[in-house]
Amino acid sequence: MNISKTNILKDSIKSVLSDWNRNYKHHGGLSSITKCILGTLFYFSKTKKHPRKKIEILTFSVIPGLTYFWFKCMSSLKNFKNISITIGDCSGGLKIKNKDINLNLYPIINLEHGYKLDLFFSKVCNADYIVVSDDDIFFQTSEPLEWAINQFNENNNLGVVSLYPRKNKASWLENLDFVMGSYCLVIRTEIWLKERLSFQQVKPANWRKIGDFFDTADFANHLLIEKGYDVVCLPQTLQNKLVSFTSLSLWGLRIQQTRGYINKAIRARPNEYEKAYRTAITLSELNNLFLDNQIKYNTVKQKFLERTIKITKSKIDKYLLNEISLDVKNQINNIRKINFIL
Repeated sequence: MNISKTNILKDSIKSVLSDWNRNYKHHGGLSSITKCILGTLFYFSKTKKHPRKKIEILTFSVIPGLTYFWFKCMSSLKNFKNISITIGDCSGGLKIKNKDINLNLYPIINLEHGYKLDLFFSKVCNADYIVVSDDDIFFQTSEPLEWAINQFNENNNLGVVSLYPRKNKASWLENLDFVMGSYCLVIRTEIWLKERLSFQQVKPANWRKIGDFFDTADFANHLLIEKGYDVVCLPQTLQNKLVSFTSLSLWGLRIQQTRGYINKAIRARPNEYEKAYRTAITLSELNNLFLDNQIKYNTVKQKFLERTIKITKSKIDKYLLNEISLDVKNQINNIRKINFIL
């Protein structure tokens, strides 16, 4: 776990320069950047964590409206009432007023994802089990987490339960039955810290020739197995109780940065327009859901989303458009079934 003041300073400067147009200027400008920089420096020098607890859920936020809604859904689940939620606010613009659940909200510069996770595991989080979850993964029930905790209770050698494994397996991990990913994990903190594991990407010397590398948490997955620990995967029947919108933050920021003129962000890679379209209609549907429930936040400005939808629709086959739209509609309907409390 390589955390240094020099790296934090270097990455903070890089983040300020690269994230101004796509992030900070939309959520308070200079005040949000200042808040995040000061927060990052404070956590690096922090020596005392908040009080120990059984389970802690950790996520990071770059789109405040999305994270706000994710938090409301999480805190509304019946068996999550006594669980602490920790949020790293990487926009400086997230505001949550809540008295019913233990919430820890920390502003932090939008560093590389694995680095942020390492920093929080080292300096902030303090629980027997830490749930690392993206804020575009929603629990319809608490059953997936209950299943994971039962697995830990039955197996002291179990290091990680992956609730949403990585779909694409890098060649470095092709011998594994599945790759745990970093989207939604339940981690036994004692093992993670004892083995000094890291979430950061690892790029071997010949990775360009091979064509891929160890993505976020992949090298930790490799080391856990190598050291003789167990990593298990949530059964598919319980994975179906999670609603996952992958890459909402990534493409949401690109839509925000280009103000919806998404052609500027499209690269010469497969399915770029499809990903942008899926994100735009998803965030648009969530904005409508927020309006229906009198949530004052939105995700990304609606006019940016509508502009993206218009541009991408002209680039995608109509049958694929219908397929994506139907899939998003079904996911939103599943979200509506969650009895979230505002």
